[in-house]
Amino acid sequence: MHEYLDEIIEVIIDRPMGSKHPQHNIYYPLNYGYIPHTKAQDGEPIDVYVLGIYEPIAKFTGKCIAIIERLNDVEQKIVLCPEEQFYTKDQILALTAFQERYFRISILTKAPVIRPIRNSVKAVIIENDKLLTLKKSDDGDDYYVLPGGGQNWGETFHQALKRECREETNAEITIRDVVFIREYIGKNHEFQEEHYGVHQVEYMFRCHLANGTEIKTGHNPDEGQESIEWLEIQGIEKARFYPLGLRRYFKDLPDRKQCMYLGDIN
Repeated sequence: MHEYLDEIIEVIIDRPMGSKHPQHNIYYPLNYGYIPHTKAQDGEPIDVYVLGIYEPIAKFTGKCIAIIERLNDVEQKIVLCPEEQFYTKDQILALTAFQERYFRISILTKAPVIRPIRNSVKAVIIENDKLLTLKKSDDGDDYYVLPGGGQNWGETFHQALKRECREETNAEITIRDVVFIREYIGKNHEFQEEHYGVHQVEYMFRCHLANGTEIKTGHNPDEGQESIEWLEIQGIEKARFYPLGLRRYFKDLPDRKQCMYLGDIN
């Protein structure tokens, strides 16, 4: 079965979304079918869950992102979704629980591709004891990050940071020294399944706003950016500001003379 992982597969849907199991009192919240001209260990064609399609369908062609192994049964199930989509193991477990909850299962996925280390630059801008941040939203939960982003090929750090600040906050900035360096190694943190291959190094520069700069959402805001917020330094340790491990150092920033390496934090 492992040979199906990452392959494009065409399947027939014999139990479309909303249909009832022919023998049990189970209704299908997703499309369920089989791979024609195959034989599973139970003698029947290999069964398939289809994720990411939100209407009943008769057939589907998509990418195999996982295999569900039933540890106390002979069957294995294929999990498909559209090529451009991705689901974590936890998401697959939740979406198939209507049927798989009756079994002990293991979900197998293909090892993710390790991406190159990415440089990122951030602006630390403090005025009147307030820190300039981007307010973002994740499934309705607000959180805050520093303005800035990835370095493009051929850019210096300063060029990248000035571009990012214009795009996100409309700000023209004066860049001073690097005050913090932080790594983010995705496999070590809470989003390890989505970020397994991510390794980012962030260089955080002390910056000042240029005279006459109007702070507002820029022409190319960051994904998920809702607004621009000035956070009180005095209360920042209670805010959902990322990386969380950085919050404690802002109070001492005016006196900081040298760059601090923060390690792998989130």
